[in-house]
Amino acid sequence: MRTSCALAKQWLDSGRRTGRLAVNISARQLSEERFVQKILDILAEHGISPDQLEIELTESAIMRNIEKSVSSLNQLRDAGIFIAIDDFGIDHSSLQRLMECPINIIKIDRFFVSQIGNRKSEAIIAAIIAMAKSIGASLVAEGVETAAQADFLHRQGCHLMQGYLYSRPIPAKEFAAFLDSSGT
Repeated sequence: MRTSCALAKQWLDSGRRTGRLAVNISARQLSEERFVQKILDILAEHGISPDQLEIELTESAIMRNIEKSVSSLNQLRDAGIFIAIDDFGIDHSSLQRLMECPINIIKIDRFFVSQIGNRKSEAIIAAIIAMAKSIGASLVAEGVETAAQADFLHRQGCHLMQGYLYSRPIPAKEFAAFLDSSGT
């Protein structure tokens, strides 16, 4: 978290627009006693506004200790931090329990995206999109590798995508150069 916030601050100070900083959080981190305060302290230490941070967790990380997770996530969301469920649809969790979570973003797992063309996978994607829209959550499709996948997702109403179609993962220095070359 500290490294990510330090890089984000460096990019912001140099005039680069990076969008929200997304940081994956593990179940162990989420269960730490002072988790929320640590996150808020790190943001303050680096001068990052809470609304510039997106915490990404898997369903299983949340379900490990649902009561503590919901409490911590509510505190983070109340502070202005965005909450994303990563790899949605692959873990065995209760939709009833997920309803308790303050979710801003649902990320469709790459497995379903890789199976576009298969009726069942397409139906599951359509159901995830409909569910996300009905609870007011944004959507991101992970693992988009082809224009056909992007076209299908766009037609279904998912307009934010990540994957090799757009860029391979790149180191921080290369990302800064990418931002500079794209005029942001």
